[in-house]
Amino acid sequence: MSYFKPTLYSNNDLLNRKGVWYSSNDGLADFDYSDGDDEERAIEEIILAAQDRSSGSKELSGPYNSWALQYHLSPERANLLRPLQLGNRQRILEVGCGCGAITRYLGEQGFQVDAVEGSARRAKIASLRCSDLDSVRVICADASTLSLPPDSYDAVVFVGVLEYSGVYAPDGVSTEQQIRRTLTGAVRTLRPNGVVVIAIENRLGLKYLAGAPEDHLGRSWIGIADYPASSGPQRGNEQQGNHSRSMIRTLDQARWRRLLGETKLTSTFFYPLPDYKLPMACLSESFAATSACSQLVWRYSSVSRAGFWEPALPTRLSQAGIALGGAFGTFSDSFAIVASPCDQAIVDGVLPYDYVDFLGESG
Repeated sequence: MSYFKPTLYSNNDLLNRKGVWYSSNDGLADFDYSDGDDEERAIEEIILAAQDRSSGSKELSGPYNSWALQYHLSPERANLLRPLQLGNRQRILEVGCGCGAITRYLGEQGFQVDAVEGSARRAKIASLRCSDLDSVRVICADASTLSLPPDSYDAVVFVGVLEYSGVYAPDGVSTEQQIRRTLTGAVRTLRPNGVVVIAIENRLGLKYLAGAPEDHLGRSWIGIADYPASSGPQRGNEQQGNHSRSMIRTLDQARWRRLLGETKLTSTFFYPLPDYKLPMACLSESFAATSACSQLVWRYSSVSRAGFWEPALPTRLSQAGIALGGAFGTFSDSFAIVASPCDQAIVDGVLPYDYVDFLGESG
């Protein structure tokens, strides 16, 4: 791990302690997100013992009985970004890096990465995962308290982060308002031709329409009902850790299009299968709007990340049928977005494929 100063150092009071940069005014006492002590201790011990800590490490690939271990250590995590052609871009800001799975992949591609993580334990694990990569700096701070230097990054990455916007928003600020603020800040820190990459669950995902528990709150139909007031997490849900999640909100595609338009961003969606967490294939927005995508969609049925459920409808058949009608993107279980203040050609150039199937071919 490099002790070179992160790009964020220019606008923030940061101190390095044992390979992690800490903000002097980060407010971490209020940041208590966790997958649980036992799980995060196990992740740290597994990485510490591994000879190969790369993003494709078979040594780290499991199998694991714990979803937290599978999510943070599976080589499939990096499949989300593998189809992206980031060209000659150099500096990347990753917000909410967790235990460093995506960070590791970005560093291996030669990017200079500032990876921000609010949890001190997770920041330490991310630093450990990337300890042999001189281009990666891990910053332990609440991202909302950092001052982002203007015109500094070629890409800003939010993977599984923006659904928490309402949790950390000031009183009286809604999730969508906070997302808009976050995107505005991301745009200001971009260099010319810079892009924002987002991955998130879809509020109207087919699995949720089929009754699957919401990934964060563990309750069926809660997102479909647009998160009614006082609807907190299901007691005993293994996905919860020790963090209060009653303000978590995922959005549907129409709301995302509106938010991106309000922030004056051009964009394209792409669709990881079965979801962005452990993708086995990715479809472009244009390909997902054609009936031809139904054959690929058929291979990767919806999966629940929040416990067992009995689907209220045949998910594989329904997913393929929706794809035949050209509406797969509206009801995909999750999606990813490439957005930019530049023209559409910049965005489209980042994802040049119709589809990528990691068990087959690209097209």
